Amino acid sequence: MAEFYLLVLCVGWVFLLLGIRLIVLHKKAKTFMQIVDVYYPDPNKASDHISLSGFVLYHIAYFFRNVYVRGERLNPKGLLITFLSMIACVIANMLFLQFSVLIAIALGVILGAYIANSLHTRKIKTEFENTFPEALVILSGAISSGSNLTQALQDCSHSIDGVLSKELKLVTRSLSVGDDPAKVFAASFRRLPFSHYYFFLTTILVSMKSGAKIKEVLSRLSTALTKAKSMEKKKEAITSEVRMSSKITAAIPFCFLILMKFISPDNFDYIMHNPSGRYILYYFLTSEGIGMLIIMFLMRKL
Repeated sequence: MAEFYLLVLCVGWVFLLLGIRLIVLHKKAKTFMQIVDVYYPDPNKASDHISLSGFVLYHIAYFFRNVYVRGERLNPKGLLITFLSMIACVIANMLFLQFSVLIAIALGVILGAYIANSLHTRKIKTEFENTFPEALVILSGAISSGSNLTQALQDCSHSIDGVLSKELKLVTRSLSVGDDPAKVFAASFRRLPFSHYYFFLTTILVSMKSGAKIKEVLSRLSTALTKAKSMEKKKEAITSEVRMSSKITAAIPFCFLILMKFISPDNFDYIMHNPSGRYILYYFLTSEGIGMLIIMFLMRKL
């Protein structure tokens, strides 16, 4: 029964963090649409409500999006990461926890999907940051030569590589068939939920609405992006020692818990398997989780 409660606790934390992230993206997309006076579905209307089962299935599908996509085949890389994570959790369970094998497999699948999502997000973010400044220069040059926005985006998509090139091709294809630019850009932002891309799309739509010169706006945005990137690197250099210290501090209790298995097996068995010792384990996990959340919150403010 204790293993079941631990599994429910871990799964609950995962979906809580995932739900918070989706809510943040939803609010940004809604603000994005409101800036240009475009209709956005009202969550208070009954017609926009979805069932609880549909809500849960959507979040599960979103969480495992880099392992399996409905209507497509399995992602080999995500599947491999999930499989290795599952094996690691089973081995760790045999050595330390000795819970049910099914619980270890379930935790391994969840951990593997989380790692696959993190690696995929880091990859596309790196590709985006490497090509986005070049894209702004190409767009500004294309618009200066007399091309309209759709043609400039199309020329830019053929001149760069990576995830931004694919996204601009999708945007160009949608604009070419007459779709509403605001809704097209809002959907694009959901696929690339990065702050610089958000400012880029918002700037273009506001410029289209107000009639401002997009060339000058893109030039200023490129300058602001360069300054922001410089400040971001400076901030990372200044806070690198603090961030590393917080990670080491958070890892020390887990390292001592693992060492206890080999240094003092009796105390380890008391904490992990004795009903009275389990309270120490629950206190350890709760206090460690709260401390890590506080550190993450403080680091976001730097």
